[in-house]
Amino acid sequence: VAMAGEAGTEGKWKTSRLAELLGQKGGKGGAAGSEQVQGWSWASFVPRLPPSVHLPAVSLQLPSMPSSLAEAKQMAVDGVALLSNDKALADNAGIIVAVVCTLLALLITAVYLCRSSQAKKKVKPSLQELLESEPELSVFHGYWHALGNAGPWDRPNLAAPPMTDGRPIVLFAPTNDAFKSPAGQRAIMSVDAQGWRKLLISHCAFSSLPSEDLVLRDTCESCTGAMLPLDCLRDTFSDGSAKLLQPMVARNGLLYKVPVVIQPLK
Repeated sequence: VAMAGEAGTEGKWKTSRLAELLGQKGGKGGAAGSEQVQGWSWASFVPRLPPSVHLPAVSLQLPSMPSSLAEAKQMAVDGVALLSNDKALADNAGIIVAVVCTLLALLITAVYLCRSSQAKKKVKPSLQELLESEPELSVFHGYWHALGNAGPWDRPNLAAPPMTDGRPIVLFAPTNDAFKSPAGQRAIMSVDAQGWRKLLISHCAFSSLPSEDLVLRDTCESCTGAMLPLDCLRDTFSDGSAKLLQPMVARNGLLYKVPVVIQPLK
């Protein structure tokens, strides 16, 4: 394609080694074939292409890129049809080279679009989105939402990115059964409005510890400054073995579905 620029701004193909390789010179047709190559130009070629095959009229830039996989597919189909069904066009070396360039550009674009689509699918949800999507945490989600932002303790934003120091949010969300249990009901009835706000926000902490280290700790400091016991994250059996609670991983932290309403240590 770069050789087309050597014949002037009209982009005419000149008799060249490329033309020989494509059978347009020194082969069948002889001088007539050379004249056909020399007389070809982008200006006469582009109007004969299907509308979906985008090629520059004079410049030597790459074909314009499609904006979606559907458009790329349609351009490829039209390009293949151009080569396979229109013999008059397929016999022209310039057209063959141009269409092949288009198809190569489409292949590269399709790979890029596929990888971009896969990358978007791999984006993890936020803690807020995880909490909203879990039916067995609907009671805690309702209580958390009802707290609002006004109060003596700031309610962490579960949709926000990790803190500036890199510490992600760790949310210990009691299940619906935990609130319905006798211990859960006692926890709800034993506090006033201010104590209730502190109790709920105390189920949230900021920690840079990995989950395998966090579940082995006895306590951690919550967002209210109160210390939370973490024995609810593991079940210890009589033989000394333990079943560790696994968190749900969000892009801004960890979510544990705990079986109890955690009472901060006094």
